[in-house]
Amino acid sequence: MNFVKKIALAAAITVTLACTANATPLKYEIKGTGSGSLGGTTFSNQAFDISFIGDAAGTPDLIDPLTSAQIAVSGLGTATLNIATRVGLAGTTIVYFSHSESQGGLDLFDFRVLTPISSLNSVFTVAGTDIFALDQFKNISSTLGNVTLESSSDVVFSSSDVSAVPEPETYALMLAGMGLIGVAARRKASKQAA
Repeated sequence: MNFVKKIALAAAITVTLACTANATPLKYEIKGTGSGSLGGTTFSNQAFDISFIGDAAGTPDLIDPLTSAQIAVSGLGTATLNIATRVGLAGTTIVYFSHSESQGGLDLFDFRVLTPISSLNSVFTVAGTDIFALDQFKNISSTLGNVTLESSSDVVFSSSDVSAVPEPETYALMLAGMGLIGVAARRKASKQAA
């Protein structure tokens, strides 16, 4: 195999590895209507959205810890929770959002889903019902003050792909590979001209 083909093959392998190196995380959301308080301001029957990012490469029934769990309450803003959290399945019809195991695992928001979920590592949207263990979602520290969720209804639990942003090293590897291809092509062109 000549030099140019080796460089082209190395560049192709580099690009392939760079593009597949990072597992795609998933964004999870628990949306509904609820009552409670955020930073000392009470709300009643307001839309809320608890969102968090999880590594889809984990076990199919538990993602611990999650990345940057947030709660957005219509008209009050979005607060990042100051605790480590996790999401899990108990069987295929019970979802729990709780403190991370490293913080005791206390459940914050548990509910049943109408359609069974076989894995948290997939993209889905399911309606929730029969909310329980919500009484433990009290005075949770956040960037906007303590958060309490006292009641909830019309829950929808979903996950979606998160666009992965390549690391700077990925760009450096691709640039180096393309540079090597350019050098090899230039060498070949100068040899042919001579």
